[in-house]
Amino acid sequence: MFGFSKKHNPSVTAIVAAAGNGTRMNIKNSKQLIEIEDMPVIAHSLCAFQRSELIDEIVIVTRESDLLVMADIAKEFGISKVSHIIKGGETRTDSVKNGIDCAKGDFVAIHDGARPCIKTEHIDLTVKKAFETKAAALGCPVADTLKKVDENGFIATTVDRNNMWQIQTPQVFEKKLIKKAYETADTNGATDDCMLVEAIGERVAMVKGDKSNIKVTLQEDVGLATAILKEMNK
Repeated sequence: MFGFSKKHNPSVTAIVAAAGNGTRMNIKNSKQLIEIEDMPVIAHSLCAFQRSELIDEIVIVTRESDLLVMADIAKEFGISKVSHIIKGGETRTDSVKNGIDCAKGDFVAIHDGARPCIKTEHIDLTVKKAFETKAAALGCPVADTLKKVDENGFIATTVDRNNMWQIQTPQVFEKKLIKKAYETADTNGATDDCMLVEAIGERVAMVKGDKSNIKVTLQEDVGLATAILKEMNK
């Protein structure tokens, strides 16, 4: 009999994008390094991927000035799956492409390093869905009424919220699919990786998460993330 590995799944590389700055928060340092519950924001994200049995390696993409800091964080919090800590690019898509290029996995799970409240169970659900469909993303159905506003700041129309979702991360893709998307699609103006996959005519399955998976972008998000993480760690 031939031996098999501990799992019969494709290998998965998590690419944690952490090259963004704190401009919108009016801070000089990276927002991923803000301390919440005695841990940097990115450490919470990394721990969630470290706990997942479906994640084989982690690639951190960060600012050049933060390369050594990220290495120290990985060591301090026991993130043993980190295989590469690399410099990001001028844009988010440039940074993610750098991560894809050095990923060893058959699939990649792309995550915003500024989303510290991601749950391991939601990582696993999204990865498993991608195994079935080649592309899957975490998100939530929109509950609020949506309005389209004109250039003068007045409501132009009400948008039908049926089948509308708010996209989150991780977004998980078969590596050869996302590589093709990055090589073929126009990355200008792309705000997430699903847009590039959609642009080459491929479909992305949605996986229902919850609203707690917030992105720390503004100063008020720090307090909200703190409250969510306190509740998660009870």
